[in-house]
Amino acid sequence: MRKIISTTFWAVFFLSFLPICLSANKYPPNVLKEQAKLETRTGMQRIRVLSYLIHIINPYDTLAAQKYYQEGDSLVTNYDFTKAEQLEAKTRLLVTKSWAEFYNSDYYEAFKISMKNDSLTRELSVLRDTLDDFMYTNFINGNSIRAAIYHSQDQFYKSQRELEKSVALCKKMKEQTKLGSSLNNLGIVLMYQEKYEEAEASMLTSDSIYTAQKSEPNLAYCKLLLIDLYRNSGQWQKGYDLFKSGGHLVRNELPSRINNLNAYAAEILHELGQKAKSDSLIAHCLETINEVKEPAALAESKEVIAGIYKKQGRFEESINLHDESEEDLDIAHENLQSKPLFELQEKYEQSNFIQPEKNTNNALWLLLGIVPLGLVFFFLYGKSPSKEPTSHTLEIAWKDESLVKQKDPFVERFVALVQSQMEEGDVSVDGISEQMKISRVQLFKKIKAITGESPSQVIRQIRLETAERLLIENNSTIAEVAYKVGFSSPNNFSRSFKAYFGDTPKNYKAKKSG
Repeated sequence: MRKIISTTFWAVFFLSFLPICLSANKYPPNVLKEQAKLETRTGMQRIRVLSYLIHIINPYDTLAAQKYYQEGDSLVTNYDFTKAEQLEAKTRLLVTKSWAEFYNSDYYEAFKISMKNDSLTRELSVLRDTLDDFMYTNFINGNSIRAAIYHSQDQFYKSQRELEKSVALCKKMKEQTKLGSSLNNLGIVLMYQEKYEEAEASMLTSDSIYTAQKSEPNLAYCKLLLIDLYRNSGQWQKGYDLFKSGGHLVRNELPSRINNLNAYAAEILHELGQKAKSDSLIAHCLETINEVKEPAALAESKEVIAGIYKKQGRFEESINLHDESEEDLDIAHENLQSKPLFELQEKYEQSNFIQPEKNTNNALWLLLGIVPLGLVFFFLYGKSPSKEPTSHTLEIAWKDESLVKQKDPFVERFVALVQSQMEEGDVSVDGISEQMKISRVQLFKKIKAITGESPSQVIRQIRLETAERLLIENNSTIAEVAYKVGFSSPNNFSRSFKAYFGDTPKNYKAKKSG
């Protein structure tokens, strides 16, 4: 009896402390450190801690980030701040919340907050009769977020305009801490614009600032961005050297981005010929990929690995990962095309648009110089014409009869292009959108509106429906059909076919033939 009572007591005691033990390990050290600061901070100091916590805790716990924002908002309302302090507190919270919403793929909310932040910052500048570094940082954050959203929508001129505002403001800043943050944000947008040299200069300056300040979380993010930059720009050795020297910082300070780091490094190692190390990193990445909470970060990891598989000739695995990546971003694509976001952008354009001055004489001379050079380059190095579907393109036996009845020319061309590429084993939404001369986002929007499915889902349906037709009408073998519609092996084809039609290709063919 005594043994039972003793065991029960210790079991209850352990279980009562288990939630505390688990919560202590929920977040990395930098988050726990900032949470501990809240116990001793009041007023504006507490606002600063809360705004930083929103930024660093969002990747692990979006609900906690919202809770800290609500606490900060309540503090702004109830604490005895002056009018200027109240405005500063609000903008501090808004800046970090706008980035959190951006990384959560809520682009409407991010854009709206960026506009509100601009308005409050202007109000603060009038009240204080100055534009200090803090206000410049706020404007730059707003410009950077809007530039990134515009870029995602392929509105390149508008994105470039926001970027130019950020550059102009950065030149006026002198305070190092805020300059580092601003340059990092600027570097991200420059990388989106594929201006790699300028992006590297911004990120390296930010890197040097945070190195001097020993700000490891920010420094880790700089390292990750630089590795991604070197990967995108094909500077493989630079990327590998930085991965060796700075990869540990990312692992320690940014656990939510470890998969991105491993995916970047795997591609770099693949390009440098270190196949075994690359495969090891890919395996580790795929083992932990479901632990990633940010949709954009998850999709990027899958897309990078899909690219590596494509280079290795593993087309089926590449296509599957690419399709998964597209599905992860479907919600983000819909957010980018939402009517409220467009209306908000139109409102911003009407209230804030300034037509840049142009030197028409310089533009004319530039035009006269570029046009002949462009013609020479086109004739010498121009791309061969895109492969268009031939008259032999197969018709498709859609199970969804509504698509047949619509006879939509856009869908018919989309189907034809997919079928013309299937035997090459390299059908991708990006490739199709390029041949159709529209952006990937526009392609997604139009296909979704017509078919109710995403382009990647329609592509999968086309491949399997075409396979069914070949299997029955052309009397082809299962292996022949698998390779003709772009599968890397008959086994993979059989699994996909069964999942779609509910039976194996062999049984399905036998039933139809009999």
